[in-house]
Amino acid sequence: MNDYTLDVRATNEANLHQGWDVHRLTLEFEVTARDEYPAKAPFLASGSLWASDLPGPERWIGSLHLSAGPFMLQPFKTRFTLETAVTDLMLRGLEKARAGGDLTLRAYLVLTGLRETQRWPAAADNEIIRIPHLAWSDQIARLSGEDT
Repeated sequence: MNDYTLDVRATNEANLHQGWDVHRLTLEFEVTARDEYPAKAPFLASGSLWASDLPGPERWIGSLHLSAGPFMLQPFKTRFTLETAVTDLMLRGLEKARAGGDLTLRAYLVLTGLRETQRWPAAADNEIIRIPHLAWSDQIARLSGEDT
């Protein structure tokens, strides 16, 4: 995403955190400020997460929100984490659809500058998140209590 003076990129890092039938999925992103945003400007990020490249209407996974408060924008890459809830049923559907391949997700993101509210949104776009087969399989196995 390259809106205004922000450059946001999805990483391929995802983590599943076990719950009771509903689990927490965290995704990592990087943002870089360019030009006119002051260093340490506070930003919020939110959005929605979709399964990419899957047929049918069952592609929406959930809303994304920050795991921990605003992040501070820097003139270098700053990481932030977004999370959503996924059910056992969703995970089974994703496993069936990916059929042993990489898991491809799409995050529709909105970034809001808390000091620059007249420029809302500061950035809005979508990012493809490609989680390699082995990394995702390890997460599923860990969630299932299997040895990897």
